[in-house]
Amino acid sequence: LIDASNVLPGDSGTVSIGLSVEEMDARVRLFLTDGTGENPVSGALADVIEVALWYDTGILGIGGCRGAESMPENPTIETTLRDLGDRYGPDSDGLLVTNGLEDCLAEGEHFCLGFAWRIDESVTNAYQGTAADFGLAFRAEQCGGGQ
Repeated sequence: LIDASNVLPGDSGTVSIGLSVEEMDARVRLFLTDGTGENPVSGALADVIEVALWYDTGILGIGGCRGAESMPENPTIETTLRDLGDRYGPDSDGLLVTNGLEDCLAEGEHFCLGFAWRIDESVTNAYQGTAADFGLAFRAEQCGGGQ
């Protein structure tokens, strides 16, 4: 999804992630991992990568899934990659993805999340040659109990 090498202070990127609920009503949770799905976010660069996450609903609910084009002024979450991984890592309960009112998404519902990352221009050469490994994983469980 995101593969950037030789990143420098001032570099950034955005991506929009579209998900569809099929075959059943479901609770969906987001987890941050090292990319394997089993371990937490890793690498020293994770301490200085700033990330934002938001529900990409478009303007007045029209035209969602445009996260790669625009980030809202007040995203749902703004923090470092390390902090986001610590809060929503593979050993946590994950971040519950909702449609705003209900924690159970209806069968056939489609929704989008926007994800942005950046390295501030003030980051020093102390991080030169370091890396960060992370992945975004989603888990769905049937509302009412089943998996």
